[in-house]
Amino acid sequence: MSGLKQPIQEVHRRSLWQVLGIYVAVSWVVFQVVQTLTEGLGLPDWVPPLAFVLLLIGLPIVMATAFVQEGIPVARGSEEASPESESVADAVEGEATAPGAGGVWRLFTWRNAILGGVLAFAFLGVVVTGYTAMRAMGIGPVGSLVAKGVIAPRERIILADFENLTSDSLLAVAVTEALRTDLSQSRVVRLAEPDYVRRVLVRMETDPDIALDSDLAREVAVREGLRAVMVGQVTQAGTAFVLSANLIAAESGEIMAGWRETARDSDGVIDAIDRLSKGIRERTGESLKSIRGSEPLARATTGSLEALLKYSQAMRALEYEGDVDKGISLLEDAVGLDSAFAMAWRKLGVALSNLSLEKARYVEALTKAYEHSDRLTERERYRTIASYHESVTGEDDKAITAYRALLDVYPDETGAVNNLSVLYWFARDYAASEDMARRALALDSAMAFHHTNLLVALVGQGKSDEAAA
Repeated sequence: MSGLKQPIQEVHRRSLWQVLGIYVAVSWVVFQVVQTLTEGLGLPDWVPPLAFVLLLIGLPIVMATAFVQEGIPVARGSEEASPESESVADAVEGEATAPGAGGVWRLFTWRNAILGGVLAFAFLGVVVTGYTAMRAMGIGPVGSLVAKGVIAPRERIILADFENLTSDSLLAVAVTEALRTDLSQSRVVRLAEPDYVRRVLVRMETDPDIALDSDLAREVAVREGLRAVMVGQVTQAGTAFVLSANLIAAESGEIMAGWRETARDSDGVIDAIDRLSKGIRERTGESLKSIRGSEPLARATTGSLEALLKYSQAMRALEYEGDVDKGISLLEDAVGLDSAFAMAWRKLGVALSNLSLEKARYVEALTKAYEHSDRLTERERYRTIASYHESVTGEDDKAITAYRALLDVYPDETGAVNNLSVLYWFARDYAASEDMARRALALDSAMAFHHTNLLVALVGQGKSDEAAA
């Protein structure tokens, strides 16, 4: 214990505790500023950790500087030093140094310590600026796919069903649907809607309920003049699951970009999908600020993998198989497993409402979805609010407001445009109804009811000649 007494006394004499406290406080403020800038400016996720490392590196440098600036102590047991040799301090640019110290010790001045900190964070700024510029200009491995011209913003992409290489035959279906849900938040990636794919399959004289594997997805894309297809696999290694996705050229099959995420077990699959979708959105060119502003998939959908499996089966039954009864039954199973599963409640309400039967059931479902709308993605949240006011409260003005808010963020949301055309018609605003109908046709001219909506809007305005044409 006596051996520790002198070092402890030296620490206290040199006020190193005070220096440490000041440095920690300043570092905390700097780190908070870095985190705020990262969120506000949409900087890369690695900026705060790198700033933390720089601050950590600076700690021993600051402590060594404080030690040196107090002067080198005289060891106990030596001859009594003269006052001059014990307290002499040389002034180097206004700072104290140890008596007789030279060489490397002269580096440990407060001026050098502060200058080193400034240069370190200037370096961080240069790295971040370079990364951002390369990403925006499509340079190197960090360049976005949009900037490189691989895909265009909001270009329609076919999402193929993920290939299943696990013991659970339904897992790949769930991953496909969950990824579709999460990518629906993207302002750069635009996945082809299931109805769109079904219509193409019908024109191909192919069963529209068939599984959309990578080869079939490529054929659909080529027929429609689409450049890219998203394909993927779910594989299992012990209790772990590996999710991989590739963006491939429709005609050549060449891989444009690839991503992979791992889940330690089934409970981590939803989080792995969330990471996968964020990686896709970042690589394609969406702003990091926009990605961070989206709801994580685990909260937007459900924390129950079993409920997600049921929901995914229901989506396939409704969107591809056209089996409404089966879809409704599966959705009821899903909300039974997770009573706060807002997306399942919303889809259940819409399915029941479309049947125009059992009003009490679809009102209950849409109300449940509305109550849990904080778990929805931004796109689904607006659609849920609109459906709730449309079918439950009858407040069409609020439904119109919700659809308008949705289109401000996602201007090519065909369903919202179509529904607005209908709502405006009921409000007898036939000019606005016509405008929305024409907008819907520009997005998808193959939908017959878009033409019907335009027809009735024209008739409502007395434009009989245009209606007849």
